[in-house]
Amino acid sequence: MSLGLGLPLHKMKFFGGYTPLFTTVGGAAFGYSLRRLSSTATNCIRVRRSGDSAEFDFGFVNNYLDTASLIAFCIAGGGTQNGNVVTWYDQSGNNYHVTNATPAQQPTIVTSGVLTTDGSRGAIGGDGGDSLLFTLGAAQSQPATIFMVARTTGAGGTGVFGSGGTGWAILANSATALSLNAGSSLSSGSTSTSRRLIYGLVNGASSVVAVNGAAGTSGNAGANTSQTIRLFADATGGSMTGNIQECIGWFNNRSSDKSLIENNINLYYGIY
Repeated sequence: MSLGLGLPLHKMKFFGGYTPLFTTVGGAAFGYSLRRLSSTATNCIRVRRSGDSAEFDFGFVNNYLDTASLIAFCIAGGGTQNGNVVTWYDQSGNNYHVTNATPAQQPTIVTSGVLTTDGSRGAIGGDGGDSLLFTLGAAQSQPATIFMVARTTGAGGTGVFGSGGTGWAILANSATALSLNAGSSLSSGSTSTSRRLIYGLVNGASSVVAVNGAAGTSGNAGANTSQTIRLFADATGGSMTGNIQECIGWFNNRSSDKSLIENNINLYYGIY
């Protein structure tokens, strides 16, 4: 996609400087990203280094994860010089931070002193056994709107986003078409190992699942409520193999803002 100036959309700079997405579209229930989504966000991720299991919080430099400090921290620990994400901080202001205290289940952002990237941007990688979780205080009813930047590469588990065995889920792997499930499966019909901008509107018989700015597939995804927010895994679909760069959600119907939000995400990541 281009803006008519001869450059792909993702090559364009943000005119007038970077404006965090939540400044333009507010009211998000949760927001996880390696870029600054909110002008007031200070922490991005908490990382455990493999050498000595020390942990540290990392924020932003120029509205993006402080990768220089992150890599230096992981290298200073010695050993394999890996960095695993203990907590991915919620930038919505609701403090729905997704976390995992079990080292073997923590996704990776640095391997052997090198930042994990996807499409030139930093990414957090799951190996088929990882997850990050937050448990809500009360069951959340529909509708809900979810946007994700993710790539599924393995043929094992399908959980990309999940909210419990009877909640909501976004499911996909290299051999299974992307689907939205809130008690019933609504399939996009598309299987891919490419990085995708995923859109899911959980809204009963009027649910929608779509990729890369398309209108997508509409239909009945079921009527389940949600009690948790889970990344890289679903209680029934298992854990994905692949990368997640961003996950943003509203506990209401934001279909009227779909194009605005997708354009903002695609401008930053250059997905399509």
